[in-house]
Amino acid sequence: MKSAMSAFSCATALDLLGASALYYRYGTPVGYPYKEAKQDLSLISMASYGPGGCEVMSHPYIEVTDQSFQKDVLSSDLPVIVDFWAPWCGPCRAMAPAFESLAEEYKGKVTFAKLNTDDNMVTPSQYGIQGIPTLILFKGGKPVATLVGLRPRADVKRAIDQTFALV
Repeated sequence: MKSAMSAFSCATALDLLGASALYYRYGTPVGYPYKEAKQDLSLISMASYGPGGCEVMSHPYIEVTDQSFQKDVLSSDLPVIVDFWAPWCGPCRAMAPAFESLAEEYKGKVTFAKLNTDDNMVTPSQYGIQGIPTLILFKGGKPVATLVGLRPRADVKRAIDQTFALV
């Protein structure tokens, strides 16, 4: 039996979902609607066009909110690195590929999380976030290291290995 989604093309599905389904190729939301970007297919991360329809690619990180921060970060059994970011932030978007790559590399050892500071203002203020991107590394529910500003992948990897003793 065919799924209802198979009757629609991926473009139709994205039209129905709207801008929330449009992601920059490294998982960072872009700031304009899909209809304006239809010709730039590199902006859309699609995993497959199989018989069941299309699937929007999942990310190797979790998205956290002010409401989920306690459960997802502070109560986590694994160490957690949180990327405090915003969609309009150029350095945040520039760091996204390295963050996603490291999330894949450390899968099962470290939880990678992203918190949009535009949509969630309580948590950043609790941790004194004054500039983005800011990465805070948590172990046992406590912040143990902070990296502020655009950092090369090697710097972030070194901080993870040293802070979480993963070398």
